[in-house]
Amino acid sequence: MPDIGNYTDTATQVLKEAVKYFFLLLLSVLAIRLWRRGAKSRGLTRLKNLFLAGIVTVAAGSIGYYSMCQSLGKLYSYYGMSAFHANRLPQALTLFQLSLKYWKSADALGQKGVCLLLGGAIRMRDCN
Repeated sequence: MPDIGNYTDTATQVLKEAVKYFFLLLLSVLAIRLWRRGAKSRGLTRLKNLFLAGIVTVAAGSIGYYSMCQSLGKLYSYYGMSAFHANRLPQALTLFQLSLKYWKSADALGQKGVCLLLGGAIRMRDCN
């Protein structure tokens, strides 16, 4: 049965992601407007405007790339925890590995380790 604590945590995460991508959208619109302004201007101001547009475009692209990687890492970690709580260890392990592929976090690494430990892949003699 769903509880209000999980609902508020999920709603908070969704709102944080929405705000992050809204600001990324604003940065992208700024880059497009700077490219248009740079194409219309003349002389030295044209070079300055195009240079600024290039910097904003690179910033928007890199921020977008890292935002997508972080979001995918969180998403796979969330579904991995759902699979873990449903006692589906192989699926949870796969999802945690995918999470680590996109965004390396201590949570996903620890969750992967717990899945390996419970799955019997790690023996106590291997830890020494």
